[in-house]
Amino acid sequence: MTRPLPWSHSSLEAVETCPRQYEEIKVLRNFQDKKNAASVWGDNFHKHAETYLNGGVLHFDIWAYKDYLDKFKSRKGKLLVEQQYALDSKLQPCEFLGENVWGRGIIDVLTLDGKVAWIDDHKTGKNRKKNLQQLIIFALLVFYHHPEIQTCHCAFHWTQHDFAQDKETFTRAQIPELWAFLLPKLKRYKGYFDMGVFPPKKSGLCGKFCAVTSCEYHGG
Repeated sequence: MTRPLPWSHSSLEAVETCPRQYEEIKVLRNFQDKKNAASVWGDNFHKHAETYLNGGVLHFDIWAYKDYLDKFKSRKGKLLVEQQYALDSKLQPCEFLGENVWGRGIIDVLTLDGKVAWIDDHKTGKNRKKNLQQLIIFALLVFYHHPEIQTCHCAFHWTQHDFAQDKETFTRAQIPELWAFLLPKLKRYKGYFDMGVFPPKKSGLCGKFCAVTSCEYHGG
């Protein structure tokens, strides 16, 4: 049995998409993810937004998003940007890269105001898909790292869809319910490591979008 890598929203998504791809890229590191123009733009947007929200100069590449970003800067409360949070297996806050980390996540924009938190995520892609899993993970991380927080207002902001928002609100009383949603996914994730078997999953991504050339489905 191999100890599972720390889980996150992206790792749970990746292993659900294709366990073999996840093993080859993230566990064995035999291959690297392919970067396309959209993913490069998304990385740059997050980097420049972080700089500006932390008091730096607004980069010319994202000047068109100034009004959008200024809304976060003017919001009441304590502003945290690209905030890294992690939990150990006993649900205690721990170092993001610590040896005992169990699960973790990075929140694009977090505002803390008394007992209320606002969790905001920049979505730079065109595929407008609300993912409850990601919002649940973010809310849980905030609840455990900030015991005073009773309510988390979460939102995706779709920069390619006229800044449309997908919103969800969670309360501290819902923590058992949120874990009940996540636990089956975490059990499956751990199961791949316990068995030492990450089977391939054929999909439309196999043809052009998968970097794992050793897979029997590659190019199919």
